[in-house]
Amino acid sequence: HLDMVEAVAFSPDGKSLVSGSFDKVKMHDATTGDEKFSLQGLEGWVTAVRYSVDGAQVFVTSTTGSMCWDAATGAAVADASRGEEDGIQVSQRSR
Repeated sequence: HLDMVEAVAFSPDGKSLVSGSFDKVKMHDATTGDEKFSLQGLEGWVTAVRYSVDGAQVFVTSTTGSMCWDAATGAAVADASRGEEDGIQVSQRSR
Protein backbone atom coordinates (compact mmCIF):
# COMPACT_ATOMS: atom_id res chain seq x y z
CA HIS A 1 0.00 0.00 0.00
CA LEU A 2 1.15 3.51 -0.75
CA ASP A 3 -1.48 5.05 1.56
CA MET A 4 -2.27 4.43 5.21
CA VAL A 5 -3.89 1.03 5.80
CA GLU A 6 -7.38 1.57 7.24
CA ALA A 7 -8.55 -2.01 7.83
CA VAL A 8 -7.06 -5.51 8.23
CA ALA A 9 -8.65 -8.93 8.80
CA PHE A 10 -7.22 -12.44 9.14
CA SER A 11 -8.87 -15.41 7.44
CA PRO A 12 -10.58 -17.87 9.79
CA ASP A 13 -7.70 -20.35 9.36
CA GLY A 14 -5.10 -17.63 10.01
CA LYS A 15 -3.23 -18.33 6.77
CA SER A 16 -4.22 -15.19 4.86
CA LEU A 17 -5.06 -11.59 5.58
CA VAL A 18 -6.78 -8.83 3.67
CA SER A 19 -5.85 -5.16 4.02
CA GLY A 20 -7.43 -1.99 2.69
CA SER A 21 -6.33 1.59 2.11
CA PHE A 22 -7.37 4.28 -0.36
CA ASP A 23 -8.61 2.59 -3.53
CA LYS A 24 -6.60 -0.60 -2.76
CA VAL A 25 -7.55 -3.96 -1.30
CA LYS A 26 -4.81 -6.58 -1.07
CA MET A 27 -4.65 -10.19 0.05
CA HIS A 28 -1.45 -11.47 1.68
CA ASP A 29 0.05 -14.70 2.93
CA ALA A 30 -0.11 -14.20 6.72
CA THR A 31 3.13 -16.10 7.35
CA THR A 32 5.40 -14.48 4.76
CA GLY A 33 3.57 -11.19 4.18
CA ASP A 34 3.80 -11.78 0.42
CA GLU A 35 1.00 -10.26 -1.63
CA LYS A 36 -1.23 -12.93 -3.17
CA PHE A 37 -3.23 -10.51 -5.29
CA SER A 38 -4.81 -7.07 -5.39
CA LEU A 39 -8.61 -7.09 -5.40
CA GLN A 40 -9.97 -4.90 -8.18
CA GLY A 41 -13.09 -2.78 -8.57
CA LEU A 42 -13.64 -0.83 -5.36
CA GLU A 43 -12.96 2.90 -5.19
CA GLY A 44 -12.64 5.30 -2.27
CA TRP A 45 -11.25 4.86 1.23
CA VAL A 46 -11.68 1.34 2.58
CA THR A 47 -13.59 1.48 5.86
CA ALA A 48 -13.89 -2.22 6.79
CA VAL A 49 -12.75 -5.67 5.63
CA ARG A 50 -14.03 -9.11 6.70
CA TYR A 51 -13.81 -12.75 5.69
CA SER A 52 -16.89 -14.95 5.56
CA VAL A 53 -17.05 -17.50 8.38
CA ASP A 54 -15.81 -20.26 6.07
CA GLY A 55 -13.07 -18.01 4.64
CA ALA A 56 -14.37 -18.42 1.08
CA GLN A 57 -15.25 -14.76 0.52
CA VAL A 58 -13.88 -11.34 1.40
CA PHE A 59 -16.23 -8.43 2.07
CA VAL A 60 -15.05 -4.82 1.87
CA THR A 61 -16.80 -1.51 2.42
CA SER A 62 -15.54 1.90 1.37
CA THR A 63 -16.65 5.50 1.08
CA THR A 64 -18.26 4.60 -2.28
CA GLY A 65 -19.95 1.26 -1.52
CA SER A 66 -19.32 -2.44 -0.90
CA MET A 67 -17.87 -5.41 -2.77
CA CYS A 68 -17.38 -9.12 -2.27
CA TRP A 69 -14.57 -11.24 -3.74
CA ASP A 70 -13.75 -14.93 -3.90
CA ALA A 71 -10.90 -15.36 -1.40
CA ALA A 72 -9.21 -18.15 -3.38
CA THR A 73 -9.15 -16.45 -6.79
CA GLY A 74 -9.64 -12.73 -6.15
CA ALA A 75 -12.54 -12.68 -8.62
CA ALA A 76 -15.32 -10.18 -7.87
CA VAL A 77 -18.49 -11.92 -6.70
CA ALA A 78 -20.79 -8.96 -5.97
CA ASP A 79 -20.70 -5.18 -6.30
CA ALA A 80 -23.00 -3.01 -4.22
CA SER A 81 -21.36 0.34 -4.93
CA ARG A 82 -24.00 2.84 -3.95
CA GLY A 83 -22.67 5.22 -1.34
CA GLU A 84 -20.64 5.32 1.82
CA GLU A 85 -20.56 2.22 4.00
CA ASP A 86 -18.71 2.05 7.30
CA GLY A 87 -19.16 -1.48 8.58
CA ILE A 88 -19.74 -5.12 7.76
CA GLN A 89 -21.59 -7.81 9.63
CA VAL A 90 -21.19 -11.44 8.54
CA SER A 91 -23.67 -14.12 9.54
CA GLN A 92 -22.30 -17.16 11.34
CA ARG A 93 -24.33 -19.32 8.93
CA SER A 94 -22.44 -17.96 5.89
CA ARG A 95 -24.79 -19.34 3.22
